Amino acid sequence: MEIREGQWLPLGELVAKVFGRDRSVYSKEMSRYIPLREYHENEERHVGYREMVEAMRRWISERGEALDVLEVGAGTGLFTKQLESASCTRRVIAIEIDDDCIAMLRSAFEESSKVDCVRGDAVRYDGSRRFDIVCSAFAEHHIRSEDRRDYLGRVRRHLKPDGLFVCGDEFLRPYANKAERRAALDAWHGYVIDQARALGGDGDGLIKIETLAWHSGLVALGFRPNETNLAEGGDYKVSIAEYEQALRDAEFRFERLRLSSEREYRERGSICVYRAWPV
Repeated sequence: MEIREGQWLPLGELVAKVFGRDRSVYSKEMSRYIPLREYHENEERHVGYREMVEAMRRWISERGEALDVLEVGAGTGLFTKQLESASCTRRVIAIEIDDDCIAMLRSAFEESSKVDCVRGDAVRYDGSRRFDIVCSAFAEHHIRSEDRRDYLGRVRRHLKPDGLFVCGDEFLRPYANKAERRAALDAWHGYVIDQARALGGDGDGLIKIETLAWHSGLVALGFRPNETNLAEGGDYKVSIAEYEQALRDAEFRFERLRLSSEREYRERGSICVYRAWPV
């Protein structure tokens, strides 16, 4: 239900729409805890990001020419520009729920003949079209664990029968309980921040946004860092095993490219790229 001009709503319903899970009005997701301009200017320096993008582009291009692509969780458009420049793509629909992000997307691609930017929730998006490719880059960890089944079901339903789901994201080392998951989150973000420090002054912006993402993940797990006033987390990283079980539950078969050795993954986590097909 949309709020129309002149429409009166009970206070409780209005609060639920603005601050709750009903997102038909103004929505802030990543922009609640990440300064978007700094993110856009620095995220491509994230350790493993360029290798992830290269692998995703390769797997997408292998599917042929004139591809129709749905990008979910497009953020500020970092991977969207990769899709726009790819010779194999014909049309790109970029879905994003955060209104500040969608404003940046629309500004960046307003003159594009290939990219359409749509405000929508990836978990609930229900378009009528089917696509050759559905993809996401550094977006899977913004999906809550309880929403992942519905989300992957939507991905599946928006693929053509021979379509392909391609995603790249950060995954935590294995854990067996909440305390181990927190330690895994600390290990991953600590590693990314250490790699950013090695860049010298060029890594300062990345250190800032990575620290904010780390705090958001801690809040999502029920911890409260002293440095944050976030009431709700927005970063829900999981292990490879947990994510792959979700893919199986959604009836995908898949291939994984892990950008680290087994030892490195078990010590700190890893970026992985997946391509998945409906069974």
